[in-house]
This record gives sequence, structure tokens and C-alpha cells, in this order.
Amino acid sequence: MMGGIALPHTYIDKIGKLAKDTLVHHDHHDATGTTSNSNSNSQKTRVHVDGARIFNASIALNTPLDRLCQGADSVSLCLSKGLGAPLGSVLVGDRELIRLAKRARKRCGGGMRQAGVVASMGLYALDHHVDRLRDDHGRAKRVAGELV
Repeated sequence: MMGGIALPHTYIDKIGKLAKDTLVHHDHHDATGTTSNSNSNSQKTRVHVDGARIFNASIALNTPLDRLCQGADSVSLCLSKGLGAPLGSVLVGDRELIRLAKRARKRCGGGMRQAGVVASMGLYALDHHVDRLRDDHGRAKRVAGELV
């Protein structure tokens, strides 16, 4: 969703293709201070989907969650927005991304005691509340229709 508008999977696919076709060049500084910019210092642009309300977008677009994320390299999922968990997010990506994210979290002092309790609430929300979003969308459309 962008500004409250659910973006179709074709939009994310186009962004993903553009990113994969685009190389980012990194300048390399050697010990003498000389800067070089070569293709050996290039890598493909990565696409991240901030999926704070991606479950809502999936329902609104009638598109499976995995299809919405197909063009992305990583996705974050919020368990509290619409799913009823009191807090929590999930980061999905390749092994290297998760390794770097865990390292960054530790550097920033991230860590939580009793995380299992919070995780259990998130798992409950995923198991029981995703399907209920369709009902929420129906009620929201009915209210919107009455307000117009």
C-alpha cells in the first residue's frame, strides 16, 4: 500500500525488474587514496517491500501475499497492524540479509527478554486473524458507502 492505496503486484514486479537491471557502482579507495570505479565494485540494486499493511493489500487486491512480494529481495511484515498482535514484525529475506540484520540489531542494542511470549502472540495473529481481514474490509467499505 502506498498512501492508503494497495499497489498491484505488477507495480512491484516492474520495480523489481528495474532494480535487477540497474547496477550500483561503489567507488573503491586504495591505500594511496586513489579512487577507482569499476564493474568489479558493482552490485545489483535490491528491492525491499515495507509490508506494514501487506496483509490488508493482499485482501484488497485479492492477490496472494507471496505474489505481492515476488519482485522483492526482502519484505518486512507487521504483526500489529490489522492482525491484532500487540507488537512485532517479521523480516523475510535471504540468509545473508538476515545475518546482517541480526548484526545491526545487536549493534543498536536490540534484544528482548521474554521474546517467546511476544512471538506466540504474533503466531496466534498469523494463524487466526489474517482471514478475518476480509471481514474488516467489508465493514470498512460499508461504512465508507454510508459516509459518501
